[in-house]
Amino acid sequence: MHRLTKLPQVQAAMAAQDWPRAFSIASKFARLGPQRGAILRAQSAALSPVFYRGLGRDPAAIIEVGKAAMRERFEAEAAENAPRSGSERAPVEIRRF
Repeated sequence: MHRLTKLPQVQAAMAAQDWPRAFSIASKFARLGPQRGAILRAQSAALSPVFYRGLGRDPAAIIEVGKAAMRERFEAEAAENAPRSGSERAPVEIRRF
């Protein structure tokens, strides 16, 4: 049985609109880039909406910002990691030492 790595699990959860699962998996990643804050806030708002309402913040709006950050971060990564056809392959630099 082939087990998916974390990145494909996040992308599958996003595709299935399973945002709680996508946030949960992604929030454990060490490198989330500039989207880190939005993703972690969205995970927190999803887990503790009453806390965010108490702060005067709208948890649904925070989650929507987190979804946009997830799309920006992980859909771009999926495009970069997609298999390329022969004509689209990046040139390989050969170094001689």
